[in-house]
Amino acid sequence: MEPDQTFEFYATVMSPDAHGAFVEIPAEIASALGNQRVKVFAWFDSVPYRGSVVRMGGSLILGVRKDILLKNEKKIGDTLLVKLKRDSEPRIVEIPNDVKVELEQQPETMTSFNKLSYTHQKEWINSILEAKRPETRQQRVKKMIKFLSEKMI
Repeated sequence: MEPDQTFEFYATVMSPDAHGAFVEIPAEIASALGNQRVKVFAWFDSVPYRGSVVRMGGSLILGVRKDILLKNEKKIGDTLLVKLKRDSEPRIVEIPNDVKVELEQQPETMTSFNKLSYTHQKEWINSILEAKRPETRQQRVKKMIKFLSEKMI
């Protein structure tokens, strides 16, 4: 597989249960990806996504988040145009300034945050950014700081 090679295919959105959705990677593309876990940059009907192609059973799959389905007005059983390419860029989560200030008040919490996986960092920060009220945002920052403080013990 060439580093910048982009693959394009149509796939049906599937779900093993009501809690998640994915598309199956066609065999020829899975083979080109080495039939293994690979970090990818993908587009689902033009909605961008960074994730990993992973093995489930005998197939490679790519998860489709609920918000992506909603943006595309799709549901389980619908077809999506999927484009993907290997993602070799560093995965760095941008920390909002107010959150960074809170984290830096205790250097150990910033160290703990930096040790989290990209996905967990992103989940914490997205939760904070999605708060509609300032009070909710501050509660979520405090919850994250508490989690990180307890993680250090």
